Amino acid sequence: MFSLVLALALVAAEPANPCTNGSFEVLDARGWAVDWQAVGETVEVCNDAHTGEYALHLLRTPDTGSVETGLNRDWVGDSGERGAMIDRVKGGIDFWYKALSGKGDALTVTVIPMNARPHEETEARRALFKVPEAHVGDGQWHHGRLKYDFSGVPAVRWVHFAARLTGPGNLLLDDVSYVEHVGPLLDLGAPAFESYGAWPDGTCTVYAYVGNPGDAPIEGLVVS
Repeated sequence: MFSLVLALALVAAEPANPCTNGSFEVLDARGWAVDWQAVGETVEVCNDAHTGEYALHLLRTPDTGSVETGLNRDWVGDSGERGAMIDRVKGGIDFWYKALSGKGDALTVTVIPMNARPHEETEARRALFKVPEAHVGDGQWHHGRLKYDFSGVPAVRWVHFAARLTGPGNLLLDDVSYVEHVGPLLDLGAPAFESYGAWPDGTCTVYAYVGNPGDAPIEGLVVS
């Protein structure tokens, strides 16, 4: 009985995630995800979920008329209220995605810094995650994390956890949450080859960008 009471107390003491309804399971009377705002056309709740019953579906075609297709946290633009925007100006966004089609560079998850108005009028740039090209069209859910830090910009008061399709694409999102730390993240660029003349043995030099946009070091990494 004591262990059960202790376990319940620990669960009760765990703080709620600042990114409310990150799994899109709570819907309003219209069938839309509470605490989120659609941007542009064809942003909808769907049943192809990573966990639970619902995920969000973002679709943009060459014929889409709206300037943007994407997702924001729910907010009120000129009232000075943040609505459901995230009040953590440093940390990370953790999420799952399935990229059905499109170019990886055009399928993005982003963190948008906002000022007290609240508008995007700060000196800070958006933090940006681009879907890896290898994940487009493979039919699988993938885990993503994105670090952001606007703590050094006094004008930033809140942030949007957001997504944008900047070209034709078809993207599913689910299980979005705030994390204090994202850990190590491997960023491997496309290889480039440089040969020095017509060497009979085919010898060349291979260059590749290897980075870590996370907030902890990668240990034991071997590139071959």
